[in-house]
Amino acid sequence: MTWLARLLGRTRALREIVLSPQQQRLIEEWRRLPAANPDTLHHRCRYVVVDVETSGLNMKRDRLISIGAVALVDGRIDFKDAFQVVLRQDQVSSHENILIHGIGGSTQSSGAEPADALLSFLRYTGKAPLVAYHAFFDQAMIEKP
Repeated sequence: MTWLARLLGRTRALREIVLSPQQQRLIEEWRRLPAANPDTLHHRCRYVVVDVETSGLNMKRDRLISIGAVALVDGRIDFKDAFQVVLRQDQVSSHENILIHGIGGSTQSSGAEPADALLSFLRYTGKAPLVAYHAFFDQAMIEKP
């Protein structure tokens, strides 16, 4: 079971996520967005390039710390169309891990609630195609319970 699947109501979780009416409305608005048209020429599309930071490389044990993204619009990187969120951590990552991603313990402790962070990410991306270098790892960490 994954955070994203539980958030979107696609699965029942042992520990159910309780969404506020506003959060439920945001999910419904996202669901109603039109899907990206695969027939549109690439240089006329909006793609979202995604990267994540985690507490480590073990997809079973480690946690998602942050999501960053930037849009590629009409074939060009648009730095004004960017996104970044840090998810609140109950336990901050190790000092060695912080040296790699640069997200300090106080920033991790005061990050956004995971459900709010993922809803913000959905709102930012819309239904744009996502692009990532290590897509399997990034997807697994975003969808991790």
